[in-house]
Amino acid sequence: MNSSNNNNNNDDIPYLHRVVLEAGGMSDDLNVDGSSNDVAEDGNVSDWSIGSSSEEEDVIVDHLLIDYDSEEDSISLHLEKPIIDDSFHELSDESKQLLTWRLDKDESFSDWTIEVHYDWELNLEFMMGEQNKKGREMKTYHVHRNILATGPKKSGYFEALLKSGQFSESSNSTSVVELPMGIAHDFDDFLDYLYSSPSECKRLINRYNRRALLHLAKYFLVPRLLEDVYDFIKKDIQDIGYVKEYLIEFGNVEDDEAKEIITLAASVCAANILHIKPIEYVNDGHPLAHCNNNNESSLLAVLSPAIFLHIITEARESKDFTNLSADNEGHICRLAIGYFKFHHSSLNSNYFVAVVGELYLPFRDIFMAGTLARSLLEIMNATGWEKDVHRDTKQYLMTALSKYISMEYNTADGIFKLTQFLSKRVVSDLFTEALNAKKELEYRLNESGDYSVSD
Repeated sequence: MNSSNNNNNNDDIPYLHRVVLEAGGMSDDLNVDGSSNDVAEDGNVSDWSIGSSSEEEDVIVDHLLIDYDSEEDSISLHLEKPIIDDSFHELSDESKQLLTWRLDKDESFSDWTIEVHYDWELNLEFMMGEQNKKGREMKTYHVHRNILATGPKKSGYFEALLKSGQFSESSNSTSVVELPMGIAHDFDDFLDYLYSSPSECKRLINRYNRRALLHLAKYFLVPRLLEDVYDFIKKDIQDIGYVKEYLIEFGNVEDDEAKEIITLAASVCAANILHIKPIEYVNDGHPLAHCNNNNESSLLAVLSPAIFLHIITEARESKDFTNLSADNEGHICRLAIGYFKFHHSSLNSNYFVAVVGELYLPFRDIFMAGTLARSLLEIMNATGWEKDVHRDTKQYLMTALSKYISMEYNTADGIFKLTQFLSKRVVSDLFTEALNAKKELEYRLNESGDYSVSD
């Protein structure tokens, strides 16, 4: 392999602290103690934590290897690919033979050099007693102009560079490239893609390198790679477990491919709506009780209002939606309740009406329907949306709750607890409806002569 890294040999280090950090989403001010949640250059939050490392201990998280000599008070850093991310092994033996950039430069008759430079800055206080440590690394690749600038996977960047001959790089046949550290980590895979057989190159794209390859495809103007990465994402996003990651990554991107990915993510959520976990909240007696801390990682926490409404609407339009059990109808209502509580400060009454209009309260289970209706009415009151909510929406919710009250509650104390967070107007309407429902029941009993049902 002809790529070289300018790190020192660590064979003679007597005391070695070795830590491996996630390089894929790092920003320039990453803290090893986990004290910051950093926003990487692609706009994603890198949330991670690494504790103190004792001497001669390996803490393996992922890709970035830091060696610290405690006697010399110095460190060296280099990138290592975990075995699970070694996409090279996905290629056939014939295709591997095409990866001539991996050979010695003289053996492969290399006629161009790429120097990839990347900076790093880490908080290494737990190892060295220093607040920050900075470094600059460089990796050299001996490549071939005909691969870079011609063929179906050619780079528009290198094609323009090599055809013009007017750039400074032409004088020494060397391109110097500055990349974020996490992107530099996967530059090997980028070259493998360019060199490999067109029929196999897609095999090199995986969950571990697809973000870096997308960045490099845009940076070096490789349309074929860009298309292949997007194809991979559109397949990968079919797994509901990966949807949140893609929503964060592409939620604020305005190009057509990003919009297609977001739309696809919403459809995947709609199809898997029964597998989405509701946002949990602390029941401390207030309708907008604060949510549990772990909800920040919930899929619902990152869904925009427009996407959440799209998910509910698309799910309802499914032919299976009308055949849901009471428990599943209740699950979807609980998704909406948790979403309202978590995002209420950015929502309004019109949105509340739109979402509630897509819900089915599980009237086959009056207890469940009444409990859910009560939560929605409480949210409506606590947020101040009630005055702007259409009468039909309120009536729908009050019907469910009034049936619950008429069947389950016969004591003043019980009714007070049930209605204490509702508005006076709603409480008044509820009791009017509950009394009317009771009168109707008594009338039916009198007409039928069946008095076996107790009041």
